[in-house]
Amino acid sequence: SPSIVVAIGPTLYWSPEREISSIASAANCATLSPWSTGVTENSIMSILGKPYFHDEAAAFEHVESVIWPDGPVCPHCGALDRISKIAPNPKARVRFGLHKCGHCKGQFTVRVGTVFEASKVPLHKWLQAIYLMCSNKNGISAHQLHRVLEVTYKTAWFMEHRIRQAIRDGDLSPFDPNGGAV
Repeated sequence: SPSIVVAIGPTLYWSPEREISSIASAANCATLSPWSTGVTENSIMSILGKPYFHDEAAAFEHVESVIWPDGPVCPHCGALDRISKIAPNPKARVRFGLHKCGHCKGQFTVRVGTVFEASKVPLHKWLQAIYLMCSNKNGISAHQLHRVLEVTYKTAWFMEHRIRQAIRDGDLSPFDPNGGAV
């Protein structure tokens, strides 16, 4: 049966495949068989070497391609057309992936309406956290996540809870069905 592979240093860890929601595909978690030919440590390490795990602009492009495969959708009014991309201003605060709706004049990014909303954590760190959580057999503790991602323990705990809720529900929404924030 297929397994999820993660490489930490020179060691490869294989864990049984488990049910994961679409959020796993946002982090591009690799599912490889241990018996498949051509699987080497270098090919596994290339998964963690992808640009969207280390570059904020690449992370936004990747998540946009997963969440909006047919182009951006305004989360405020639901419009599909008349949406323009606003270029980042290097002299002011840089906001990657910023769009403006021509209908409601609202600004938005791919973070709006997802577990990434209302978080100051860079998107590439969110993708790293998702990858680490769904590629480890027994999960990963918030303390280990805080060490690996170089964020505070409180931030790691917050990220883990939002990701777990999204995996449990199969929904990228940051709120539980009863209306409370996660």
